[in-house]
Amino acid sequence: MFVKNNNILVNTVYIENIQEQVEKEQIKNIGEISNPENIAVIYYTSGSTGKPKGVKYQYNAIARKPVVPIAKNHKYLLRGISLRVIYWLLEFECQGILVEQEKNSDSEHIVNLIVNYNVTTAVIPPSLLRIIIDESGFQNCYSLNHIFSGGEKLNKDLQERFLNQSNALLHHTYGLTETGNAAISTYQRRNIQNPISIGCSVPDTEIYLLNSNMEIVPFGEIGEMFIAGRGVAKGYLNRPELTAERFLPDPFSTEQNSKLFKTGDLARYLPNGEIEFLGRIDHQINIRGYRIEPHEIESALNQHASVQQSVIAAKEYQQDDKRLVAYVVFKQGQFAAPYELRRVLKEKLPEHMVPSAFVILDILPLTPSGKVDRRALPAPDTARRELDTEFIPPRTPVEEVVAGVWKRILDVEQVGVHDNFFELGGHSLSAAEVVFRLRELFRMELPLQALFQEPTVDGLVGAIAQLRGGREIVEEIVQVIQEIENLSEDEVKAMRSQAG
Repeated sequence: MFVKNNNILVNTVYIENIQEQVEKEQIKNIGEISNPENIAVIYYTSGSTGKPKGVKYQYNAIARKPVVPIAKNHKYLLRGISLRVIYWLLEFECQGILVEQEKNSDSEHIVNLIVNYNVTTAVIPPSLLRIIIDESGFQNCYSLNHIFSGGEKLNKDLQERFLNQSNALLHHTYGLTETGNAAISTYQRRNIQNPISIGCSVPDTEIYLLNSNMEIVPFGEIGEMFIAGRGVAKGYLNRPELTAERFLPDPFSTEQNSKLFKTGDLARYLPNGEIEFLGRIDHQINIRGYRIEPHEIESALNQHASVQQSVIAAKEYQQDDKRLVAYVVFKQGQFAAPYELRRVLKEKLPEHMVPSAFVILDILPLTPSGKVDRRALPAPDTARRELDTEFIPPRTPVEEVVAGVWKRILDVEQVGVHDNFFELGGHSLSAAEVVFRLRELFRMELPLQALFQEPTVDGLVGAIAQLRGGREIVEEIVQVIQEIENLSEDEVKAMRSQAG
């Protein structure tokens, strides 16, 4: 059953309590109403033509064995649910702890759920895991046995930090909507590796690295990943041409109708036989665990009356902080402010597909063959984004501190007190990082929702002051912090010795 804030979402029905009703029912077998090849569910994923694709999954793919052993007493922390997860929970009589959607990136809330419910297994992408392990309460997550972290690259620094603070197994997973989890690599203490691999294929799955002639590449050479096995979907809903393009006959299998899924991902074999993921062949983008087709965003952006042409690219601002950037060329004599473009996209697309920055160009850079030269696209300006608000600089020490935290995390040069955090390029994970830093700074329980409710420096300072007993108290805290920062090392040592 699922638990959400102590409320049961799926009620348990005891047969003995309804025995009288059961005995009145017919006992005749109703016959077969389904078979393992029937479609069980359709998942939607981003589409290269600007239209999401429906991926058809059959029952036998949903009923695959889990990639790690599941016991009856396991408790799963879920930031989202799927039919496969529901199947596993029911089959193995496990408990699912569902994170509220509005708190999906709240590191403190997630840590509290793990501690309070004795969670044994959690699925957390690397970008969120990086914030969670910095939470002071993470050291109390003794119940954790498994962390599944996929959808993004897992770097060595994050691996080391996690394994130095937890005895749980860290599983780096790889998979797509069309294949489910296809590969896994498991790390534990004294098993830190570099480069970080996606491991080997999971049971019932085969991964092939092939060249352009559909031949298996030698060790060390780069090839495209093709996936076969029980977990591969049946194809795309009402898209026969695309299905034929991506779901190919499997030349390595003797089973009838066996398919290979063409991933578009590049990889190579490491000396130990594991697979190192190297990126995409096309321009598909992977950000914060989401696979995004740039054409879908471009299609929505090009519908604006003033936009002539647009290109979406991913730019890395800081380590583990990749963001979407929109490059826009307007029609002659027309213009739309970035905040207006952002507002239009928010009405059509989910949050993770709205670009963090907009760069206005007179013309897109092209290669000699006439294609967009993505390597020549300029980096976004780190100065203040063009917003629908007048720029007012911080007016008090507290506002300077909060604005300073925003600058470091958003990598912008200017933050006004009435600037909107999300229009400056913020997203749910950067919001979680801001709140985490402010919690540490002011020694307070600041909820993540506070930033979503008050997404300006002025509003957030007001929320902090209200929780901390007033603006005067908050100003005094900042004054003490600044005085400590101005002390020399000898003065700090002297203060510590006086304090005993």
